[in-house]
Amino acid sequence: MNKAFKDQIERNLEVYVDDIVIKSHDEEVMLKDILETFTRLRSINMKLNHKMCTFGVEEGKFLGVMVGSRGLRANPDKIDVVLTMKHLTSVKEIQSLNGRLAALHRFLSKAADRSLTFMDVLRKTFRSEFKWTNEAARAFEELKIYLGTLPTLTVPKEDEVLTMYLAASRGANSAVLVAHRTGAQIPIYYVSRTLKDYETRYPNLEKLALALVHVSRRLRRYFQAHPIEVRTDQRIQHVLRRPEVSGRMAKWAIELGAFNITFRTKGPLKGQVIADFFRNAGGQGNGASSAEGAGAGLILTDPDGIDITYAPRLEFKSSNNEAEYEALLAGLRLAAKVGAKNVVSHVDSLLVANQVNGGYEARETNMIEYLEQ
Repeated sequence: MNKAFKDQIERNLEVYVDDIVIKSHDEEVMLKDILETFTRLRSINMKLNHKMCTFGVEEGKFLGVMVGSRGLRANPDKIDVVLTMKHLTSVKEIQSLNGRLAALHRFLSKAADRSLTFMDVLRKTFRSEFKWTNEAARAFEELKIYLGTLPTLTVPKEDEVLTMYLAASRGANSAVLVAHRTGAQIPIYYVSRTLKDYETRYPNLEKLALALVHVSRRLRRYFQAHPIEVRTDQRIQHVLRRPEVSGRMAKWAIELGAFNITFRTKGPLKGQVIADFFRNAGGQGNGASSAEGAGAGLILTDPDGIDITYAPRLEFKSSNNEAEYEALLAGLRLAAKVGAKNVVSHVDSLLVANQVNGGYEARETNMIEYLEQ
């Protein structure tokens, strides 16, 4: 099929195995597109099942997704199946819910985070009898409300620069790929993944880097066909470009190097669906704490401008300021190991800078200077 329709695919036709959808901008063009497709079908002696054919519709179902002139919508039948489910009473029903949500994942912002409570119920069931908790019931009702407001997704244009946003939490990482249209940011695809047990102990910077690696694999064809602009206030690019400390970071940097990826600051969020993506997004800031501990990101720059990156894991619960103190101490130890004599430290916390300096400085500076005694 790909060979037979090579010059039509993406231009006016999409093919998946033996399913075909002809896409046209207006009725006049539609007739020409149908004629072109039928001519090609005759040339390869391919027959159609007329009972499965529909023509002249503004919206139709293709591969379980509603395809129309405004974009892609989730199949309402698949949404209704979840909405009609009552409170779950067995492992089998939770597994059924997860299977039904899988069909909607590309439309679900941070789907893995929304499923963590259900996964916790499953894990506890392996050790004791099934118990549908109040927390799980609340998460299920919130999920149902969200399913009623799923966004319409768009499709990218040829050679269009696409924007990627990343988020990481205690047990999952997520991403959303968006296009810029008429002053707004319209989602193209949501990707989310539950972290493995050892991955939950990664520092936040590494979780975000892992999110980028995962989405580049999941949406490889988008990364191959388009320049990708990653918008983040975290210094992921510095960690990826100086992966001397962590072997896995070096592997990720090499893998991501195959694509045209640039990094920009997050900037303004244009569109409610993108703003919702960051609502209650845990684990975004340097030194952010979690139930398992905290992470910190360090970059040591020598006078020649060469960076050494380090992402220590703090194995205790902490506030952001406590994590900042530990990050500062870890940075000073690292500077001492490489033989630094004079160190100027920039920290995110104004409180830490003030307390260490014994005074107050402008918020934009937040600088602590250490000279060899």
